[in-house]
Amino acid sequence: MCLVCAAKSSLGWRRDPEFVKGFAEEIRFPNDPFGDIMPRYAGDIDDIVRDFVAGRISPVEFEEFMAEVLRSMHQNANYAGQEMADFLPPSRTLANQRGRLVASAETQYLRGFTFALASKDPRYWLEDTQEWRFEQIDARARSYMGRARGSATDGWGIASGGVNTLVNWVLGSSDPCEDCPVLAAEGPWLLYGSTGQFDYPTLGFLPGENRTDCKFYCQCRLVRLSDGQQSPAPFVFEQALAA
Repeated sequence: MCLVCAAKSSLGWRRDPEFVKGFAEEIRFPNDPFGDIMPRYAGDIDDIVRDFVAGRISPVEFEEFMAEVLRSMHQNANYAGQEMADFLPPSRTLANQRGRLVASAETQYLRGFTFALASKDPRYWLEDTQEWRFEQIDARARSYMGRARGSATDGWGIASGGVNTLVNWVLGSSDPCEDCPVLAAEGPWLLYGSTGQFDYPTLGFLPGENRTDCKFYCQCRLVRLSDGQQSPAPFVFEQALAA
């Protein structure tokens, strides 16, 4: 594993209102099977936040509804990524298993968000006017969509042949974070380990998994060396990445 992979492999998501504010703006989803499913989840998340702000659901119910959206989103994103690989037949069973694992791993972050709402954290609650800050809550809730591209890329990877599949990490931004150029320069990479090839490093994580410094704003993609097939495309944000 490369030094960047080793250093980043245990990091969680950065949850900062300034960092997630791009999700409060219009998002253009990619024109592919992965992008086709995402507007539905954006709408579901918006509806959950509206119900919470209006007092129709409690913080506990907010967490329950969000957890269900995340589970469904990651499962369907993984399946969409498998469809895009155009190599091995997609497996709904595998997509459900891997999507459930990702959603489960997000539980700690969702629990922290819910606690902040239950305690009326000033980032989300205006004490003077006794009002919820809808845009701030919605931006953070929508930011969970960013991890879905990691699930889609995972699906694309496993349906690309899994072990012994060689890929390049290709930059998608003219102003990348510090991690991504290193990952691009150190390729080609093996996906998911190897059963016999030892001449290439194994990629420790994927674009969209939020373990590079650019987190859910990563614009990079993987390209399969065998045929040039690309992994799922990133979101395009109306506003530039927050500093």
